[in-house]
Amino acid sequence: MKSYYLIACFAVSFYSCSSTKKIPVVIIEKIQFGTGGGFTGRVTTYDLFPDGRLFMEFNNKDSLLGKIHPDTLSVVISEAIVLDDYHYNQPGNMYAFLSIEKKNLKGTNDNVVQRIVWGMGSGEIEPRVIELHERLMQLVRQLTR
Repeated sequence: MKSYYLIACFAVSFYSCSSTKKIPVVIIEKIQFGTGGGFTGRVTTYDLFPDGRLFMEFNNKDSLLGKIHPDTLSVVISEAIVLDDYHYNQPGNMYAFLSIEKKNLKGTNDNVVQRIVWGMGSGEIEPRVIELHERLMQLVRQLTR
């Protein structure tokens, strides 16, 4: 009888410690970012893939800039995942953007794209978005020196 009591106590303590909140699984397929607008309306776009490859899109062609170190890539992806539920679409004359393409885990083949667009100098945008965008642009500058 004591062994059943011990097993019951263990089971109750085990289940009471487990969290009932489910953490969503997010698999990022691509992070697209860049800037655009102004007098010329030119848009500069970069694509970062989960294997660390960073491309620049120009005239409908992709040019490989290089590969991001796995530790840095891990930080970038973590910062992008934190923005999972954030939505903002207020471009200005000069604007910046982040587009996070995520694998759809709900059974369809279509990926989910979260696009965040803000006017340069906007004080309303979530600071984490600007920090991630600046980190990504710094990676571009490091690879294009």
